[in-house]
Amino acid sequence: MPRGKKQAAALLLALLAGIAVGGFLQESGFLMLPGRQTPAQPGLEATTGITVQTAVPQPVEEATLFAFDNVSIPFHRNLYLSMHAGRKHPGNPLISRDEGRPDEARAQYLGTVLRHEGKFRMWYVAADRESFRAFSTQGVMTGWRVAYAESEDGVHWTKPNLGLVEYAGNRDNNLVLVDPPELSVIAGLTILYEPEDPDPSRRFKMMAAAPAERTKTTAVPLYSGDGLRWRPARETKLIRKREGKWLAWRVPEENLAISEFLEHAGLYKWDGMYYVAGQQISPWVWLWDGKPSGRVMSIFRSSDFVEWSDTKSLSFVRYGYRSMPTNAGEESHEPASVWNRGNVLLGTYGQFHGVPGSPAHPMDLGLLISNDGIHFREPVSWQGKQRVPGLSSGFKIRVKFEGERQEIRLYALYVGG
Repeated sequence: MPRGKKQAAALLLALLAGIAVGGFLQESGFLMLPGRQTPAQPGLEATTGITVQTAVPQPVEEATLFAFDNVSIPFHRNLYLSMHAGRKHPGNPLISRDEGRPDEARAQYLGTVLRHEGKFRMWYVAADRESFRAFSTQGVMTGWRVAYAESEDGVHWTKPNLGLVEYAGNRDNNLVLVDPPELSVIAGLTILYEPEDPDPSRRFKMMAAAPAERTKTTAVPLYSGDGLRWRPARETKLIRKREGKWLAWRVPEENLAISEFLEHAGLYKWDGMYYVAGQQISPWVWLWDGKPSGRVMSIFRSSDFVEWSDTKSLSFVRYGYRSMPTNAGEESHEPASVWNRGNVLLGTYGQFHGVPGSPAHPMDLGLLISNDGIHFREPVSWQGKQRVPGLSSGFKIRVKFEGERQEIRLYALYVGG
């Protein structure tokens, strides 16, 4: 057998067997570096090390421990885990739609709540009747805007008149200023606040899910100094273009931070890196066996919030999911809204119950946990009346869409040990 084929066969066997292959890779003319293969060069110091992802324990001053975190608490005795369904808060809806206002047709929380300077601040997606009608009947994605609300207790909310954006002939509304103004934030937004950023004008960071060229929808990075006036983090000159049935102002392909379809729900910083998490489908993502996939969770990363990786992590696939057409199975809808607790991350996502041959897809709320910011898992599940640790967790909260009615509601989730 020729030398090249012998090396390839030996490498394959070594990988399948799980043995150390550093020496072989060096002999073959390649050195393993984090995230890439680099040809060995004369004079370059030889190494047999391979960088791998490991979970190294680190001392912290304060840690958040959950009974369902079997990584932070690997050993236990007489621990009984009980997870309870969510309950609607009696004060719902929190954010109502107001006739004649920017959110008269849609006040949908595909957004963010932050506690900042002693109050809760909410950013959400708003659409009026004209924009919703154009979207539903003509395939036009315009007029979906970012709106703002405030609260002292997280339950009672007000919509302040910001005076920033003209709507219906005046500026008496709660719309935030987004540049460029044609950018339609139609599939959601996530916001991160970093008071330690040395540039005060960049301390608020947003990833906006907006129409893009050749990718349907993707995540667009923006900056703000106050959370109310936003500008793109990289050059963003929109073009008006119809792709398929949808006409929209789109981010050109050459200006994309992430050049793939992505409808995200999570933005967080972990161990010095920015991460954005969301749903992808084939042909942008494939299952580990190479088969096409419906909605699964992908994560992209960045070191500076401007330049984003062209590689990603397939971070979560629902237990038991097998390759099938989109909308036909148990999928992960916009996974996940992530809460960084310092040493562990929690996430919620939509458990999409697809029905083959039917448009019906009720959704429950699923719970996720991660100890490395990349790989997420579900802590517990129910199969019938029996809890099955390590499988899928579900809170029976049904999401309903009734005509044009969509408002923001609050649920209380209880998790006890």
